[in-house]
Amino acid sequence: MKKFLSLIVMAIAFAIQLPAQIVTVGNENSSITDYGPIYSLYNNSFSEVIYLASELSAGTITQISYQYGVSTPLVDPNPTIYMGEVSRSSFSSASDWETSTLTQVYSGGSVTYNQGWVTITLSTPFVYSGANNLLVAYKSQDRVYEEDLLFKQTATTDTKMIINYDDYYVVSGTMPSSSSGYDEAFTTRPNTRFTIVGTDEDYCYPVSNVTVTNILSEEATISWGIIDESSSTFALEYKLSTDDDESWTVASSSITDTFYTITGLESLTDYDFRVYSICSSGNSSYSTGSFRTAPSDDNMLTFPYEQNFDDIENITNWTFVQNTSGARWFFGTAENNTRDENDELTQGGALYISSDNGQTASYNISTTTYAYAYAYLNLEEGSRYTVDFDWKDVGESCCDYFKVYLVGADYELSASSLLNTGAVSGVLNNQSTWQHESILLPNYSGAYKLVFGWKNDGSIGNNPPAVIDNLYITALACNPIDSLNVEWTVDESEAISATVNVYREGEDDASYILEYKTLASEEWTVVEGESPFDLSDMFGATGYQFRVTPVCGSDTSLTSNTLLSYSPCVTAQLPLEEGFEAAFFIADAAISNRAAPACWNNINGGYSSYYFYRTTTASYLHNGTGALYFSGTSSSTTSYVFSDWMISPKVELTGNEQISFYIKSPSSYSTNKPVIDIYMCNVAEQDIASGADTSRFVHVATLTHPTLGTDYEVDLANLVPSDEEAEFDYGVCRVALAVRAPSHTFVIDDLKIDAIPDCPEVYNFAVSMSGVDGAAVTYNTENITDSGVEVVYAAASEGEFDPESATNSVIIPQDAELPYIITGLELGETYYFAARQACGGVFCATQTLEMPAFVVELPYSENFDDSEAEHGFTFTGTGSNTWFVGTATNNTIDEAGNPTTGGALYISNDNGTTAGYNISSSSQVYATSAPIAFGDAASFTLSFDYKAGGEGTTIDYMKAYLVPIGATVSAQYEITDYLNRTNGSWITFSTILPADYANSVYNLVFYWRNDGSIGTQPGACIDNIAISVMNCGAVESVSAVLVEPEEG
Repeated sequence: MKKFLSLIVMAIAFAIQLPAQIVTVGNENSSITDYGPIYSLYNNSFSEVIYLASELSAGTITQISYQYGVSTPLVDPNPTIYMGEVSRSSFSSASDWETSTLTQVYSGGSVTYNQGWVTITLSTPFVYSGANNLLVAYKSQDRVYEEDLLFKQTATTDTKMIINYDDYYVVSGTMPSSSSGYDEAFTTRPNTRFTIVGTDEDYCYPVSNVTVTNILSEEATISWGIIDESSSTFALEYKLSTDDDESWTVASSSITDTFYTITGLESLTDYDFRVYSICSSGNSSYSTGSFRTAPSDDNMLTFPYEQNFDDIENITNWTFVQNTSGARWFFGTAENNTRDENDELTQGGALYISSDNGQTASYNISTTTYAYAYAYLNLEEGSRYTVDFDWKDVGESCCDYFKVYLVGADYELSASSLLNTGAVSGVLNNQSTWQHESILLPNYSGAYKLVFGWKNDGSIGNNPPAVIDNLYITALACNPIDSLNVEWTVDESEAISATVNVYREGEDDASYILEYKTLASEEWTVVEGESPFDLSDMFGATGYQFRVTPVCGSDTSLTSNTLLSYSPCVTAQLPLEEGFEAAFFIADAAISNRAAPACWNNINGGYSSYYFYRTTTASYLHNGTGALYFSGTSSSTTSYVFSDWMISPKVELTGNEQISFYIKSPSSYSTNKPVIDIYMCNVAEQDIASGADTSRFVHVATLTHPTLGTDYEVDLANLVPSDEEAEFDYGVCRVALAVRAPSHTFVIDDLKIDAIPDCPEVYNFAVSMSGVDGAAVTYNTENITDSGVEVVYAAASEGEFDPESATNSVIIPQDAELPYIITGLELGETYYFAARQACGGVFCATQTLEMPAFVVELPYSENFDDSEAEHGFTFTGTGSNTWFVGTATNNTIDEAGNPTTGGALYISNDNGTTAGYNISSSSQVYATSAPIAFGDAASFTLSFDYKAGGEGTTIDYMKAYLVPIGATVSAQYEITDYLNRTNGSWITFSTILPADYANSVYNLVFYWRNDGSIGTQPGACIDNIAISVMNCGAVESVSAVLVEPEEG
């Protein structure tokens, strides 16, 4: 589109006495109202509408009218309208903009729309041939947005209107979709009237499509088109835009070409011009426009340009475009960062934003402002330029900031809107101390404006605003590269090589320094020579970084940005190790619909919210900077499908390989413990090509995690089919982790596929207390050899622990039942344990077991009646409501059925005097029993009496936990639900504990919390705790089958 702005603003002054006709396009009685041509819900909009030639007639369009559909007026303060003839009859999409054939026909000021037809007289009538379809573009800007200010519309069978709308930026008429707004397509079109003036034989046609080109500091060329072949002689007049209408100068009245160059002009000056045809019957109407001449050499900054703003009275060639009040640019001495040869600050100044006329570098945060400071640059072809400066600016992270722009010298800046083109820096703010910015300008040539643009949104922010000092602009002695790319090659033996191509305009034989490395490496490999660079022996499935520095004799240029390129996916060498360190991406959308590491595939085949992705959250990582995160659900009743596959690169398998990885939960939970299936597939002859190819995979193992917690543990599986009778062709394969059942969230890190060692490690070795003198030992049994596991241990009191020389050793057979119990330990002592396979493997990491000073054995009971006896509970937490053992309440009954005079465990806010809590004071407190040893039994019973008031179901309440000694209270150790609102009555809680609790030591923990709002008394009260062994195991399930009696 020819976006003339103030440079090319056409206007034709018609004085025609020919009859006009009014053509209406659309159904005036339509009940449809919608946005278009203006999208009033946003401050700025740009629309394009197509009208068919069959709906119009040829002639000169002098007016356009729209049928406004609502009673609330719409004021458009500064509309611009364009027209053009086009061959298209519809738009193919919401961003299918016509940008090259339009002429501005109206920019005549504010238009107010009241209900009914509203007519706009074009400032430049448009000569329409009738041979093509007509496109009308309407640009609306800087409106106050209002909802549902709609126009009457008529439905269309295809897309004849598209609109881009935006709140923050004026929509570009040259490239609407480049704004930050939204594109929308419509199958309605605004009802429109055209006033069209016909022609007669003596009509003197005006010129068309007037343009201004080759605008220099002293001259400009005006060009135009002709509508009728009879037009052969033309006249051109011009004047200063500030002069009155009596000041036209005739440049020529006998022009026989369709262009003319006006000379002898002043630089950076606005001129108006008018062109008309000269006919025997009289002259045509005027086609007028305006332009601004380019800056001269005297208006340009000279290179190298150095400005420290210390002599603010003599700074020239800078212009400010800003309002007369509010935050504005100033040269002043309120800030300074220039230092002398002794590194002492000078008494100079800076360029900064100020709301108090430069007295301070501070701004009125509550006033919306756009302000620009610019200077002209003349960039020579073949040279590259850098801009360096010091700066600081706090502002507001989203909305108060400054940027640096490079726009054409003729670009008109406006203090009412933010530039949305030409940015050469990012957002600069959030810095209260001096920073340094270095910018390589784009490879442009010609006259440009270098612009510092400030914007604040009038909401919140912090001082100082933008401050700039020590500006330095220069042409580089050695130009940087223009582009860099890498081409990868894989030969028949799967050897990988790379060709690095460096491009720099006009420098085919230049010398360069090439540096490259893998993502995992810290050292760069350096090669110097000419482009292209041929690199061999590259790793497969690896991210490589490349950067280049041009060499010019004894000088070098700027080093390029680092290019990241991934080498091709070939069969990976074992061990295959994946730490999920590099960014994920989708390499082949036919297979993956989620991002994955290089050469991996990630298939989200179930519900879209449950899938694998990369996390960088530090608390989730086992090592490095990344891990594999599965986003799952805690719902135990979900009906969503789970089918999520993370598929490895190709690896060579022989049947003697294993897969291992670290896995943890990011938080405590008790439902949907992860179930991960391991699969593998032979892809030697045919690789996977789509998500449906998961059906080719063979099941290896199902890994369950009934006790998975927030600490990493190791998963391990030998890569052989789970069906021992199944045949599998080993060779080049892919291995997959699949989640195929509802699963909670989990994290995986440091995955490895490698050969099974002759004597493997012992994984997930753990030691916990058992009984009163024992240790329960567990480990992953997946890879245990027939030699069994050697466990060594020693007391800390014996000195430094060395597994190789430890004297206490136990060999646990391969088929031993776990946990394996080691007895004979002493209470109050600390022990160290380590384990390895008895075939001579490496000891795993040492585990520490701290034995408590005493342990309570079963049966355990506590009624809190004996005030002299030690009850064993300790109390922790925060808040004024705390646990106490006292006699304020009691539920113990003697043998005669009468209440005793004993006590209970309860919440109190007055040091146990009463069993009540301060409802308005929030608390979270714990009562923790002495360690309780659960012996070897099939099941156990646990019961206690309780009463509680509280609030709601989950606001003020109590819960009970059985927590393994040394562990932290979490949801996975709950044995009750929320306990509260017993209406002052004692209730007995009773449960049967399965054999999972056998041979371990636990603390019984009672937890109380209240939120400090409302509630009822009392707080939690506990009495008559009892835990005992069930000599006869509990029945876990009952089923019955109906058997029909036989006849006869």
